Amino acid sequence: MQPPILDFDPDPGAIIEPAALAPKIDVPTTAVVTWFGEIVEDLGRDGHKVDEYVVEGASLPIHEVDIDGYPCIVAQMPVGAPAAAMVLERVIALGCTTII
Repeated sequence: MQPPILDFDPDPGAIIEPAALAPKIDVPTTAVVTWFGEIVEDLGRDGHKVDEYVVEGASLPIHEVDIDGYPCIVAQMPVGAPAAAMVLERVIALGCTTII
């Protein structure tokens, strides 16, 4: 008997879909995420805020910036795996498909 985890599900929709919580807006498909808030703040000065994510005690902006002629999203990840995963899901829900 094959374990259920190996069953193929042809439905492309997820049970919990991050895109249902964040509107898909016209943003670059590449995102750079970092724990260094000062880097996000510095890069954000040259770009514009497209979204923000509120986690316990902090509001984390998500900026669209241009780095060496390449448009991308820059977001700060909070410390802690659960909160970082939530921000990552938000970036994906916005439309980013390549995350560095």
